[in-house]
Amino acid sequence: MIYQGTSANETGTGTQIGTSAFNSTVGNKTYVGLVHDGSSQHGYGINSTILGENSSTDTNTLNGWYNTYLKIYEEKYIDTETGFCSDRNTASGANYTDSYFAYAPYDRRNGGASLLCHTEDILSKNNKKLTNPIGLVTSDEAVLTGITYNTTNTGSYLYTGQDYWTMSPSNFSGAGAGVFRVNSDGDIGGFGLNLATPGVRPVINLRSDVALSGSGTTTDPFKVVGAE
Repeated sequence: MIYQGTSANETGTGTQIGTSAFNSTVGNKTYVGLVHDGSSQHGYGINSTILGENSSTDTNTLNGWYNTYLKIYEEKYIDTETGFCSDRNTASGANYTDSYFAYAPYDRRNGGASLLCHTEDILSKNNKKLTNPIGLVTSDEAVLTGITYNTTNTGSYLYTGQDYWTMSPSNFSGAGAGVFRVNSDGDIGGFGLNLATPGVRPVINLRSDVALSGSGTTTDPFKVVGAE
């Protein structure tokens, strides 16, 4: 479930909780992870800038927004096990030690998107790689809705008319590391992860046993049963 705002069919800045750099340092290739350790390809233990501090109430960051608005609903409604895919594998034929290489999501930017994730790159509260069960959409999820590299699709439900971050890395070069974002014109592209202007759209997973009411229309939207 991705944040869409507080009004039906909202577009523009109302579809995001704020803007943020993905991470503060563009030259370190490990910083493409939502969590990282600053030194290894699949590390964790240090939160990215966009994830924020575990105790934060800064609602421009994922942890701060979660702590402020969703923490009280976690036990009853939110899946803490399924997690999120921070795919930091390299693209076909690429090596992590190269001075330039693409990450695996780069191979899938124009098709062949996958929802499979290597165990080492699954981030969840239950496996203790995340403090809160919150993440971002992946570039694969955007591709599955028709938003691809250099091909615009304003009809996708993930199109908002705004630039916003995914959690999928794109490539590393002498200019630094990049992460894919969904662009305001309805395609995806990789951008330096220290760019501060893209939006933040939180994603959570609901528990499988949560019941919904409503029909999913504008006048009768889905609601989590019992949520206020």
